[in-house]
Amino acid sequence: MTKILALAALAALVFVAGCVSQQQQPRVNPNDELALLLDRAVEAQKAPALDPIRDKVYLGRAVQETPLGLLALSSRPTEEEKKAIEAWDGVRRGEAFRELEAWRGKYMPWNRPVSQMTQAAMTTLMAQLYAGELTYGEFNRKRMNLAAEAAATASKRTQEVMAIARQSKYQEDAAMYQDVSLGLQAYSTMLQTQNLINQQNQPVRIAPFTCRQSGPAVNCF
Repeated sequence: MTKILALAALAALVFVAGCVSQQQQPRVNPNDELALLLDRAVEAQKAPALDPIRDKVYLGRAVQETPLGLLALSSRPTEEEKKAIEAWDGVRRGEAFRELEAWRGKYMPWNRPVSQMTQAAMTTLMAQLYAGELTYGEFNRKRMNLAAEAAATASKRTQEVMAIARQSKYQEDAAMYQDVSLGLQAYSTMLQTQNLINQQNQPVRIAPFTCRQSGPAVNCF
């Protein structure tokens, strides 16, 4: 139970955005590991292919730090910028972000559904931006709101898990609590109301794209 309480305290750190051998490895501080993974995710977004949108969307560590100027943009993507958005989508599906998701699954399994819904909603927002349904300012504001709602939901879920852990006679791995459903329905309903996910918690269809989720992967075509 002590392990669960300690790991639960990390939940507020990760909602904005290696393998272990069977031989005994030096113990790694989860906070240090998270910081390294966040740095890798930021570094991955420095790819030259993203340069056309670098001054249009925030590509740093925490979405809440999006500059005010980006929130006020009234332009929509050009053809060149659409290619950059496609490249950004590819980066977000790449190794650096997969490692970040693996960290979340390892240390906060109870918040995996929150992460999956958030990623699905983010895919919808990117598709809306690509299709010209959103200006850059609208996209950036909606993205900030999504990050804030995800963080609040993750924090609430963590508090629920901590309460259950204190009351439980069991002391197994934290994964036993990953199916705690309190707080999830409200988040799912909110995202559906905003037309960011469908009833299956997948990205919504944005013409001319169809997005489907298979496990942690979301494919749009």
